Order: sequence, then structure tokens, then C-alpha cells
Amino acid sequence: MGAGAVLYMVGTSKLSELGGLWRYMPWTMVFYIVGAVSISGFPLFSGFVSKTMTVSGAHEAGRPILMALMELAAIGTFLSVGLKVTYFAFFGKDSGKVAKEPPQNMLWAMALASLLCFAIGVYPKMLYVLLPFEVEYRPYTAHHLLETLQLLSFTGLVFFLLVKKLEPEPKVNLDMDFSYRMGAKYFMWFDEKVIAVLDAIWGEIWKILGLRALFGGAKASVAFDQVGIDGVVDGTAYGVRGIGGYVRRLQLGSLQLYIALGTAMVFIILALAVLE
Repeated sequence: MGAGAVLYMVGTSKLSELGGLWRYMPWTMVFYIVGAVSISGFPLFSGFVSKTMTVSGAHEAGRPILMALMELAAIGTFLSVGLKVTYFAFFGKDSGKVAKEPPQNMLWAMALASLLCFAIGVYPKMLYVLLPFEVEYRPYTAHHLLETLQLLSFTGLVFFLLVKKLEPEPKVNLDMDFSYRMGAKYFMWFDEKVIAVLDAIWGEIWKILGLRALFGGAKASVAFDQVGIDGVVDGTAYGVRGIGGYVRRLQLGSLQLYIALGTAMVFIILALAVLE
């Protein structure tokens, strides 16, 4: 969070462009140092409890190589995060960048995290109760304290002896992202030189063979629709229309007359029968 606050307020996180920030961001510096010494495994901070417990576990499990690697990782963390960044960002030569403390919400977040780092360091049971198993571990033994102080003191001595060699330079350091960025570069080349060519060839084949077959099928479908389906439908419609016209003529003229004459003849016959 401290590094993020510097980036947010200064606009850069490059050490070669930072320096003298303790004048402008004193609280950020304090909270950053607390986090740095905690993650480096300083006594009285949470990192000391968790680091010594993990290293002791590797030792008891008979894993000396793993234990040595974790100790080297702790030394590297203290050298880079605890010493180099702290020194060159906050106490190094003033870069001329004028900054100020971050907003209150960021300061309170860093303060709370710093308080937790210190609280767990002085009262490790706060961490133990969160673990899925019962822990009976004592980090503050003479052996753990002496070993940690020796490693940290030696690392600090090496840093201040080689501080001139460790000055940040304005260059880009290769990180893990270099591997997949290079992979993406070659993938783009393969896509442009190989996949694009194959796609163009397939497109031409489709135009010559596929589209011609598709257009031929479409023409046959249109012809069948016009000659077959439309012929039957249109013929049926014309027939129904003719029958309807004939029936309509019967309804408008002679049919009514024939019915009237027939009815009159029936009445005449009935009248003659009654008179007889």
C-alpha cells in the first residue's frame, strides 16, 4: 500500500525518478517502513512470527534445502523492499518531485495494516487462532532472535557498503512478463505470416468452389419455386377465382328468378287442388 500511495501521489514508481519523499510524505514513509520490516521478518512484527515458524517447520521436517531457500528469500526481501526502496525513495537524493500525503482513506488503511503487523508480532496468538490446527510455537527464543538479527545485520552491512553500486538506473528491468511478451511477439508473427496466408488461400478456394456450388443450388431452388410451387399455387388460385365468379353470377341474377318461379308454381298447384 505504501508503494501504491507513492505511485498515486507522485505519478511514478521508478526509483530512478524518486528521492527525498520523507519531506512530503512522512506518514506514508512510516507505514511503508513498518510493512517493509514486517515482511522482512524483523522481531516484534508479524513477518518474524510467520517466517520463523515456517523455517522451523522445514527444519523439523528434515528439509534443509527448503529452509536455506526461505532464508535467502528473506534476505533478498529485506535487501530490496526493506533497504533499497526505503533508502532511494524516501532518503535518497531529492528528485525535485513535490508530493503530498495521500487521501485520508489510504492513510487509515496503511495505519490499520501497520497496527496489525505490530499486534501479531507482539501477540502471535492472534495468528495462531486463525490457523486450521492447534499451534504451540514460541518464536521469541534466543536461537530465533540471534539467527534473525545476524541475517538482517549482515544484509544491512552489505547494502551500505555497496550502496553506490545499488543506485537505481533509468532502464527497464526484465521481469517474468518478458517471457510471455516475447511469446506474444512470435505468435503475432506466426499469425501474420502463416495463418493469414492459409486463411487467404482457403478464402480463394471457397470463392471458386464453395460459392459456385452455393449459387448453383440457389438458382435451382429459385427455378423449382417459380415453376413448381408457384405454378401449383397460382393454378389453384385461378381455379378458385373462376368458380367464385360463376357462383357470384348465379347469386346476382337467374338463380333468384328460378327460385321465385318455382315457388309461384307450387302455390298455383296447391290453389288448383283446393278449388277442385
